[in-house]
Amino acid sequence: MDTERSRATAPGTGDARVDRAIEGLSALGELPLQEHPPALEAVHERLREILGELGEP
Repeated sequence: MDTERSRATAPGTGDARVDRAIEGLSALGELPLQEHPPALEAVHERLREILGELGEP
C-alpha cells in the first residue's frame, strides 16, 4: 500500500497570474497549522492585487 498522499492538481484558471497565486495553497499540507493563516493571507493579498489590476486600463 502506498503511504504517500496523492495531491490533486487544480485545473488552470486561464490567467497565469491567478494560477501562480493559488499554487501557494498547495504548500498548506506541508506547513504546520499555525503557519496556515499567513500563507492564506499572502494568497488572498495577491488575488486582491490581481483583481485591482483588472480595473486598470
